[in-house]
Amino acid sequence: MNPNQKPKHKIMQNNLLKAAACFFVLLQMTTAKAQNEITNSGFEEITQVPCIMSQNGSEFKYVKPWYSPAANSSPDLYSTKGKDKCPTYFFANINTIKPHGGDNMAYILANAYDYLAIKLKNPLRKGTSYALEFWVVSEPNASTGVMNNIGGLLTTKPIQIQTRTGQKNDEATIKGRPQVNESSVIEGKEWKKVSGTFMADSAYQYLHIGCFFDKAQTQVNSEVASKFPRCYYYIDDVVLYPSTGSPDVEDRITINSLAFEPGSSELSSTNNFKYLDSLAQVFRTRKTVFRILGHTDKTGDENTNKKLSLTRAESVKAYFVSKGVDTNRITTEGKGSSEPVGDNNTESGKRQNRRVELIILKSKE
Repeated sequence: MNPNQKPKHKIMQNNLLKAAACFFVLLQMTTAKAQNEITNSGFEEITQVPCIMSQNGSEFKYVKPWYSPAANSSPDLYSTKGKDKCPTYFFANINTIKPHGGDNMAYILANAYDYLAIKLKNPLRKGTSYALEFWVVSEPNASTGVMNNIGGLLTTKPIQIQTRTGQKNDEATIKGRPQVNESSVIEGKEWKKVSGTFMADSAYQYLHIGCFFDKAQTQVNSEVASKFPRCYYYIDDVVLYPSTGSPDVEDRITINSLAFEPGSSELSSTNNFKYLDSLAQVFRTRKTVFRILGHTDKTGDENTNKKLSLTRAESVKAYFVSKGVDTNRITTEGKGSSEPVGDNNTESGKRQNRRVELIILKSKE
């Protein structure tokens, strides 16, 4: 026998250990398929195609069980079937955006405090972590401005507003702290996903989508000189699910062994790479498709944090690629400080927030 060759029983033992390690990682990555708590999440189920824009939300009654929570709020519905179904169709002259999915999408004047609302399929379980996602895009032809602070507010009871509190659109009609909110300005002609996770501290039963911040707290950008730039947005594909999984997600893994220094994206020598190596081995074998999310603590301004969180995600991607994982199967995203898991007022909490997560996507093969 070649003195440099390992005995067969040693080779088998090593292979068994590797298989056991892979099985352990795969076991961690197995989750139950999550249930979307939103009925008619893509606005596809309608009783008829609305042909006009309403001033009081009356045309939105065709999109059950969605509704307008404010009497003088006026969300509307766009449908690709409108041109064929309606003698004259309002959107025919302005719309150049296709729905994110299907034929229909909701339409709101966000800075006039239009809202969408719906009762959930089931009350959320107190103490359970949930993820809320929906897609947003600016209507480029009707809008004269773009804005931030479009989010989702969950409540235990329905909100019904008979009169607008902010008659001059200076004050939010529905006030509250949204569980998920987009703090950066939403602009451009591409759909943007507004998303976040939260711990349900009550048995929430209702979701509201819109702007919940007063004018003074909201950034509106406009190239038109106007006291009231109009910020029209389309909303589509609303999903709410326990954050352990989603219809397209197999698992969400936080790599706790990666401890970034403040302001740094370096994978230092103090990091424990054994777990990364075991994941890389599984990803190569399974040809896994996944997204890497980088996070920061609250220190500094959010634009800097967004860039830093992205470079942290890119550092982890580079490590996986160096271990033979196909670069085309990995995407990266910087979340900044928008999804804290620890208290940003303490050093230990900040360390928890300087992290990287992997979103393992379900295989399409």
